[in-house]
Amino acid sequence: MSQILIVSGTGTDVGKTIATAAIAANALIAGKSVSVVKPGQTGVSGNEPGDLHVVAELTSTIPGAAQRLLLHEYGRYEPALAPASAARISGAPALARSEVLRSIQALTSDLIVVEGAGGLLVRYSDDPAWTIADLAHDLNACVLIVVHAGLGTLHHSTATIEVATHRGLDIAGLIIGSWPDQPDLAQRSNVADLQRLGVPLVGAIPSGSGNAREFEHIARTSLHPVLLGTFNEADFTHTHTQELNR
Repeated sequence: MSQILIVSGTGTDVGKTIATAAIAANALIAGKSVSVVKPGQTGVSGNEPGDLHVVAELTSTIPGAAQRLLLHEYGRYEPALAPASAARISGAPALARSEVLRSIQALTSDLIVVEGAGGLLVRYSDDPAWTIADLAHDLNACVLIVVHAGLGTLHHSTATIEVATHRGLDIAGLIIGSWPDQPDLAQRSNVADLQRLGVPLVGAIPSGSGNAREFEHIARTSLHPVLLGTFNEADFTHTHTQELNR
């Protein structure tokens, strides 16, 4: 049976696509077959490269990736908006929850990674309304929440966790989507405070990780063993918070 992971976030531009690529990369390195699904891609038109192109590029140096990585996009809209809004404004049909669900359930890869748009409650259709949280429930899938490192992330992360918990979703962990080379006081403090939210920190991806030549190493060292990496939550926390405790 395929394992299904939903990659959502606390909002836009938190690093979901790089995190998705890293999850896929580790699975491919381990010899698994992987399907990456972007149900609704917005902000692009025609044959412009979207998020799945980024995943393909970053995993392109992994032996066998071309044969074992499958990419699936079910809807594409030019306006850079939520999928439901983009469909409405562009006059295109919105994505149907039942059709997306059926398409994902038909996939047979060892690992299926579904990257959402924005956060858990972003709508893919207005009538009837549905979100990536609904799809996670339909698929009985674990949810990974990609978060910002800096100021404001504690509220956004707490709100997202509460939504997921209220809906009975299984949260696999938090991933810091872009960790800077020189973190400031708020970012270092957040490392400890994020872990007080009751959800494990299962990764922290360095800023500027969009380099295919280095991505295998980045994916392995940035994600926890549950995601087939070597990231150690305790070591990461100690490294970045020890000065705060003096």
